[in-house]
Amino acid sequence: MKKKSIFRQMTVPMMTVICVLAAIILIVFITAYEEDIYSRNRDISNLLAGEIAVFMDGAYGINEGLAENPSILTMETDIQTPILAQCVKRNTYLEQIYI
Repeated sequence: MKKKSIFRQMTVPMMTVICVLAAIILIVFITAYEEDIYSRNRDISNLLAGEIAVFMDGAYGINEGLAENPSILTMETDIQTPILAQCVKRNTYLEQIYI
């Protein structure tokens, strides 16, 4: 019966240990990276939601100001048109005001 060398006897167990450790390290890094991605997405979403809320509040504020303007409430086109045109000129991003 032929005897195996110590190197051959230790190769399989050492490779198994190395593979198991590599798999554990890989799983830990993937889990941490995934949590980091979710955290960044959550932060960016909250930031965008805040910016959109500020924009919408501004747009609603402009419309509320126009709705409370006595010149607009007269419902006379000759008086309303210059006011609305000036509002559109100052706020080109507003699409709900149409003259």
